[in-house]
Amino acid sequence: MRKRIVIGLLAVVVIGVAAFFVSQPMEGTVEWYKRRFVSAQDKMFGRTWFTPVEKLFCKITGRPPRMVKLGNDEYQTLHSQMNGCRIGLVELGYMVERRFSVSNNPNVLLNNVWVNSAKVIPLRHARFTQISTSTNDGTNAVVITAVAEVLPKYGELVRKADGP
Repeated sequence: MRKRIVIGLLAVVVIGVAAFFVSQPMEGTVEWYKRRFVSAQDKMFGRTWFTPVEKLFCKITGRPPRMVKLGNDEYQTLHSQMNGCRIGLVELGYMVERRFSVSNNPNVLLNNVWVNSAKVIPLRHARFTQISTSTNDGTNAVVITAVAEVLPKYGELVRKADGP
């Protein structure tokens, strides 16, 4: 009787491990790039599974949260991994890059768009967004690389921040 229970439990563990490895996304897919991007971003900002517990503890005790200290090499590695994943997601069509010509100062406008986007864009999409300025060709522009389905919302935010 015990032998059958042990064999059954062993079979369940083996099937669970096999299911875990089979369910992993294949390299080069959108899901694979998204997971790598989020993993690098979490490491860069010091987010772990323990972060919510730590925040609650700090709030209760009044202690300041710990600061993440990355070395320059580690920061550069994570930053290049995030950029590589962003490029892969653009190539696969999950993300789109758009350039918006603006009449006002693009740096001020960029800040305004970023702050207002927190109210409109869900975090699951906002974490993939990159907003930068460009004045290379003599015109003021804001360049936004974001998930394709929320890019129109960013366009509205840029138009609203740029004014009439």
